[in-house]
Amino acid sequence: MNNSIARILRNSLWIGLFVAGTVSCTREIESEAFLNGPYLQNVQQNSMTIMWETSEPGIGKVEYWNSTTEKQVVEESDPSTIHEIVLSDLATETEYWYRILTDEGASRRYRFQTAVREETPFAFAVYGDNRNGPLNHKRITDIIASKEPNFVIHGGDLVNRGRVYVQWNKLFFGPAASMMSQIPLFPVLGNHEDHSEHYYNYFSLPGNEQWYSFDFGNTHFVFLDSDDDFLEEGDQMEWLIEDLEKNTAEWTIAIFHHPPFTSGGNYYRPDRIYRKNLLHPIMEKYGVDIVFNGHDHHYERIKPVKTRKGDQAVTYVVAGNGGIPMRFSRTLEWTASIGRIFGFVQVSVNGSKLTYQAINIDDEVFDELTLDKSDPEMMAEYYAGAIIFEDIVDKLDVSRLEREADNLMDDGMYVEAIAIARKAVALDPSCVEAWAIMAISSFEAGEYEEAKAAAERAISVLPAHPDAYEVLAEYYVQKGDFPAALEYCEQLVQVEPDKPGGYEEMADVWLAKGDTMQAIGALESALEVLPSESDIYFEIAGLYERTGSPGKAFDAYQNGLYWFTEEFENDDVETARKYIAEHQK
Repeated sequence: MNNSIARILRNSLWIGLFVAGTVSCTREIESEAFLNGPYLQNVQQNSMTIMWETSEPGIGKVEYWNSTTEKQVVEESDPSTIHEIVLSDLATETEYWYRILTDEGASRRYRFQTAVREETPFAFAVYGDNRNGPLNHKRITDIIASKEPNFVIHGGDLVNRGRVYVQWNKLFFGPAASMMSQIPLFPVLGNHEDHSEHYYNYFSLPGNEQWYSFDFGNTHFVFLDSDDDFLEEGDQMEWLIEDLEKNTAEWTIAIFHHPPFTSGGNYYRPDRIYRKNLLHPIMEKYGVDIVFNGHDHHYERIKPVKTRKGDQAVTYVVAGNGGIPMRFSRTLEWTASIGRIFGFVQVSVNGSKLTYQAINIDDEVFDELTLDKSDPEMMAEYYAGAIIFEDIVDKLDVSRLEREADNLMDDGMYVEAIAIARKAVALDPSCVEAWAIMAISSFEAGEYEEAKAAAERAISVLPAHPDAYEVLAEYYVQKGDFPAALEYCEQLVQVEPDKPGGYEEMADVWLAKGDTMQAIGALESALEVLPSESDIYFEIAGLYERTGSPGKAFDAYQNGLYWFTEEFENDDVETARKYIAEHQK
């Protein structure tokens, strides 16, 4: 993607769609008064919560009506910038229209529907881990909106850094604006929300908002905080048991961010194993039917899991494919369906029948599951395909060694990391993470042949793991064999088509070869994959400066500044601001 195209995206798509296109009927209101929203929260049978954010504090007003009632207006008692108005005494399972009123005028009208009766069929969508993939996020939420589910569940990691205010618009509310204005959304905390005040300010949720539950139709939904403090005994676990003991719904769905079962990058994490052993017995004992998670950036449906003597099976789903560039995964004994596929899950509930569909970013169904509790033959077949919980082998010793080696590598203790990683692969030769740690650490320690051997072994174990390709590309650059280095970059692009890393590595090879224009071309290809990556714009800008192209450098710096959403400014930002100031027309 060249810089002029990126600039058009920034100016016409993001500002137009994220700020103006879904909030108001007048340009003045759209651009100045509405920062986020309006969006729907906490749908119930007789109420709906409307929220939005404005640049200046004011008294929020909502006008609403349905086909049989006169228009009514509800307004806040105190001025605010994040507005929250509860419309109460609504009719159950009824469609309404609403709009936001301001001193300058009114927003365009939006629709919503109150929660259904217990016997009424309904549908909900699930996605998560959109983080720093706003383009994919928008495509996914637009498809969800077109399906018109009754509500949407988000599995966490809504933004990249929850404490950074600007990210909430650019990475979450902007892309999801069309969906959230007419379909309520219920999120859970991911690790990237950092328990920030923005999360609690922006959402109006049942209970204490950190964990909560509600009934919708004939289904009970339980939302948990699975971040670090979840691992300790405390109020949440006591609340969970009490909540599930009281539950009498036909179906029970649980949602929390960190997956107890995954074939992705968190497979060897000791905390994953801990969550699995802690939570599955509870989920099974209290009749939870499906658990939705995220955190690992891929899609995976786990075969039903049950204890040997149990009569209830639980299906776990990793739905971390909501927009962020994805990560590698492998196929394990518990994998029913898996893919490096952007998308979401839509679930329809009709009495005793539940229909599950995984839908990709092109609106195509790629995985399905139907459960009908009134069909004993179907359920017997479902249980017969279950993984027995007691038979799952936890590689805890390998997990601890892999974590230790990874931490040592991060601390620059490469020789020590190699020694620990060797112990891990001695216990489990399939631990590709440990082979990759050996490859990276050996290269950093100057042991190039050892690095090459470990990288080749990693690829032989799992060709989808990316780190080994980078090591081999750098190995051949060090040897002066640029064609071989570029070949490994090409392979990395094939392994990670949704990430810019292969093209960025390719740019480094071209720069080592002394070809700046080819490096720029590779980085522009990286932006085709991830147009919101500020670091790539800054690097392109610096290269254009080097080649004497001030106009293109100016554009790239502007785009880099627009997409820079980190908490603290860095040298690249300072350079960009200075360059723009000096070259401003």
